[in-house]
Amino acid sequence: MAGLGCLLASLDASALSFTNLIVFGDSIVDQGNTQAVAVGNGFPDPAPASLGYFGGRFTNGLNPADVLNHEIEGSNSVGALVGGDNFAFGGARARDDGDFLPDLQAQTQIYLLRQAGAPIDPNTLIMINVGGNDVRDIIIDNLSGTARQAVIDGAANAVASAIDALALAGAQNFLFVGVGNVGGIPEVGAFGAPIAAVGRQASLDMNAAIQAVLPANAIFFDTIAWSDQLLANPALFGLPADLNTTTACLLAGAAPPAGAPTCDGYAFFDTVHPTTQVLQVLGQELVAVVPEPGTSVLILGGLAALASGRPRRGD
Repeated sequence: MAGLGCLLASLDASALSFTNLIVFGDSIVDQGNTQAVAVGNGFPDPAPASLGYFGGRFTNGLNPADVLNHEIEGSNSVGALVGGDNFAFGGARARDDGDFLPDLQAQTQIYLLRQAGAPIDPNTLIMINVGGNDVRDIIIDNLSGTARQAVIDGAANAVASAIDALALAGAQNFLFVGVGNVGGIPEVGAFGAPIAAVGRQASLDMNAAIQAVLPANAIFFDTIAWSDQLLANPALFGLPADLNTTTACLLAGAAPPAGAPTCDGYAFFDTVHPTTQVLQVLGQELVAVVPEPGTSVLILGGLAALASGRPRRGD
């Protein structure tokens, strides 16, 4: 957590003029919803503080939803189960997989039920980060052909349906954070280069399918393009030049009980999730590409924000 103040201080001083941020998705942006449901129902804690997980998040500190929420509302993102506007659940898919965790459409339904028919403020920003677990299903279940395509199509259709429902209720500003390179996470990399290549291609195909169904008033952030550049040149993003991009911090003795969960030299906290150091940089990039509400919005690639070094809003 030592780098939090420095990272947040580096954001542009003038906050985005959205009124609030509503978050849907998976563990990359979950603020403790899955932890609350799991522990409350007698399941093991999926993000135990004793191992260095922070505040129910699936990493060792703040995540991109926190960074973006700081820019809009001046505070961390808060889970919906404790009254906040973050409806993301770690483990969620875009499509409904039938387990007890709310997937994307269920998350949006929970939010709309809370709205009780009240229109969504047109200056609200809707952030969606989902699809990575759908890609993991393709890899874990060794899907190919029509079965693989069914997962991709199902995920894209679920995203389209969720956005349609939110737009019908008045939402006008959407940020979709593209799936990262699932083939590059330690969980998949452990199976070797051929499986990692399968994971990367599935991630690219998932992003293409989702991008094709997004409305004109949405930003698509190309997380794979962004992460490729970060991993190729970590120092450009204020990270160590020798950043460990293959071994999870938790598996390298860099977190409790061996010591404080700083993980400064690691890209990944556990075998699936990046460290807070990487995720906060991602949050900064999202701030850089989000326009003011009511302006013309294009579907952008993540590298658009990086074309001239590392610009900030107002540069």
